[in-house]
Amino acid sequence: MRRLLFLLIALLVLLAGFGVAGHVLVDRSALREDVILAAKQQTGDDLRIGSLSVAFFPWPGFVARDVSLSGPQGEAAPALLTARDVRGSVALLPLLHREVRVEHLVVAHGAVTPYRSADGAANWRIAPQAAASVQDTNAGAGERSPLTPMTGRWRVSVASAVLADMKLSFHDESRAQGGEAQLDRLALDGLDGHTPSFDLTARHGKTPFTLSGHVGPLAAVFGEGSAARIPWAVSLAGTLGTDAVHSDRFTFDGQMLDVAGLSGISGTLRGSVAHLRDLEGVFPHAGLPEVDGVSGEISLFNVTPTAEGWRTREPGGGVNHLHLTMGSAVLPDGVVLHDVALGAETLSAPLELSGRLDAAGRSIGVQLHLGTLEQAQDTWRSDFGTALPVAVEAHGLPGSAGAGDTLNATGSVGADAVAFDGQARLGVLTVAGMDLRHVVVQAAYAGPVDQGVRPALGSGTGHGTASVGEVRFGGQVYHDLKVQAVLAKGRLELDPLSAQGAAGALAGAVTFVAADPGVALTARLAPVTLPAEVLQHWAGLPPLLQGPVELVGEVHGEGIDRAALLGSLTGHLGLSMVDGKVNGARLGAFVGQEAGLALGSGEIGMRCLGVHMRLAGGQAVLDTIGLEAGMLGATGHGTVELAGQTLALHLLPHVGIGGTGASTPIAVTGTLDSPHVAQEAGVDGRYQITIGGPMPDPCASLTAAREGMAGPAAPAPHRSKAVNLLRSLGILH
Repeated sequence: MRRLLFLLIALLVLLAGFGVAGHVLVDRSALREDVILAAKQQTGDDLRIGSLSVAFFPWPGFVARDVSLSGPQGEAAPALLTARDVRGSVALLPLLHREVRVEHLVVAHGAVTPYRSADGAANWRIAPQAAASVQDTNAGAGERSPLTPMTGRWRVSVASAVLADMKLSFHDESRAQGGEAQLDRLALDGLDGHTPSFDLTARHGKTPFTLSGHVGPLAAVFGEGSAARIPWAVSLAGTLGTDAVHSDRFTFDGQMLDVAGLSGISGTLRGSVAHLRDLEGVFPHAGLPEVDGVSGEISLFNVTPTAEGWRTREPGGGVNHLHLTMGSAVLPDGVVLHDVALGAETLSAPLELSGRLDAAGRSIGVQLHLGTLEQAQDTWRSDFGTALPVAVEAHGLPGSAGAGDTLNATGSVGADAVAFDGQARLGVLTVAGMDLRHVVVQAAYAGPVDQGVRPALGSGTGHGTASVGEVRFGGQVYHDLKVQAVLAKGRLELDPLSAQGAAGALAGAVTFVAADPGVALTARLAPVTLPAEVLQHWAGLPPLLQGPVELVGEVHGEGIDRAALLGSLTGHLGLSMVDGKVNGARLGAFVGQEAGLALGSGEIGMRCLGVHMRLAGGQAVLDTIGLEAGMLGATGHGTVELAGQTLALHLLPHVGIGGTGASTPIAVTGTLDSPHVAQEAGVDGRYQITIGGPMPDPCASLTAAREGMAGPAAPAPHRSKAVNLLRSLGILH
């Protein structure tokens, strides 16, 4: 037993002696240069080592500091790898076969920077060089390396490695792609085998993520020729976020036909994301919408990412299976999508999209049929240069404002055109302050899309009808509204426009004709009633009136936009309103501060408004103006410049009580949005103020404003109890 113990002690002392002797006797400078030379021979890359030390006990190993590995581009590209510390051990048995097999390689405190230049040269490509052509990169400028080529052929390999505290920066100038992340730990195993594996823990900013899996042989990535273009297996699994259960996750199983070129990707991608915007923690410039509860799977074949995104321009690649679900998505204008599903089992299977849409108190179930999956991809790849058949079905869900509503349409999109034929039935609809009931719309159209109104008029054809059982707005009720539309040969006719109101029938016609440039408009109104809010918005007028405005006359205009159209109007037009509302502060600005005091600043009732004008030469010549609101009445005439809304009005406002009061002529200049009021002198140059006497009824202007047509009568003038008392005392007459 003592002999055995003595033998073990002697062996340990001997091994320790060999280790110390090896550490002392090995020329570390020459060894460092041999390693640099071997790296150049095997990879063509320039390896730089600040310092190198070796150990032989208890097993061979090394420690290197300030290490960098640069590709063949030299200083034109960043170093592929830099590290402050590199350490590892060398397996003993492979040395017998002239192989330096590095195990447990640890690379720490540095950066990994894969880079591809605009001409496609990548700093990770391996280009072995002949020994005779290799120079020492650590030698001085212009000096040949004193090293002699290594006798025989030694193979250097790495079996496993760990990268710790490394910054990853990927830049691909040829595809305008790139990104950065901080690698906390990357464990690599089986690097010299056929299925290397990895396990990554990293973060982008404050967002942690993991990635693990296995891939094909690394020779396909770092090599040239056929080795870089064999099918390369890929199996990945990743998570995102700090949640312990990792609710955001994905997996991918497939292969790349050309891993060196990052092209020919085939496989199945599966995943789930609780909140789509979580991905902005890794892709901060993605600008993702507010979408929650995304999950599903996509099967890809022969897909190549490009600088324009994952859109395969060439045929022969794409998606051959798709199944996606989405919990909710918030769209503009308060529209919310729920329970969305998009899927197609195969290329020849129909691509279907279904979900629920909530908007304006309505809950609508929607189902779209978008041709087959192959047709949809052909349309996508061609930037909608080929047509895709589309069918839409929608129905209002029980318990919502749109219960019982239906929409059915078929058609196509693409080839710079759209075509559809369908019908919609709506129980109740609110548009521009109007309540529409029992709406039925039947329409068909074929023509260009997203090119403006004029091309659609010039090239499109279509027809349609709309009927509304009842229209309510401004306290008025209209029945049996009907509109018929025909589009052909650059001409859209809305004729007739008809409805029945309490004061009689409404009728009109509107025609749009494609002109060069812009559109020509002709409107015949006999009469037509619109909400004042709609009319003021369309004409670009300040919000002055509320209630139904009756329009009578015929106008014509032409232009490329609203301003040009308004500035070119010709014809005659009358506007009238009874029992409406007017903004007291805005109306007061047109009659002066003193008269405006009788109006207040809020909304006040307006007994009547009647205006008649002739349109020509960019001006509206107002031959009749009459209005009564509260204690104010006014009559007059004047002009309005249509393009700039410049005023030249001559008004006689009358502020009174019980049919009597005070009045004085005024001139109104400025603009509709900012009027200027001044007292106006008579023909003799004197200013006139009239106190007392009867006040003419401004509502007499309704006859001229309606061009002799029938309309609702103005309510009787309001007289308070105080007025009646003054009349009984003989103070007012």
